[in-house]
Amino acid sequence: MSRGLLLILWGWMVIWSVLSGRLDLLLRGVFHSLVGASGAVLIAAGLLLVIGHRRRREATRSDNNLDRVSALSNEWTYRSQRLNPRRIRSWRAV
Repeated sequence: MSRGLLLILWGWMVIWSVLSGRLDLLLRGVFHSLVGASGAVLIAAGLLLVIGHRRRREATRSDNNLDRVSALSNEWTYRSQRLNPRRIRSWRAV
């Protein structure tokens, strides 16, 4: 997630340098649109990384919740089998 935020920050700084006029000190005016477009691409790439990270995190959370539910259901099944008198009798008969 930090990579995405850093790309967004970097893109914003590039666009800000185009809008504030500081880029005039470094480049000719012909290249300003190219630098602005690259800033927009950096922001878009950062947003895609942040959105992708959130989706993966939500999927992992839902998987973890399913794992917890299945673990609890397995535990309850084990306890009910352990406490079931018929199960115990049949187990002793073997």
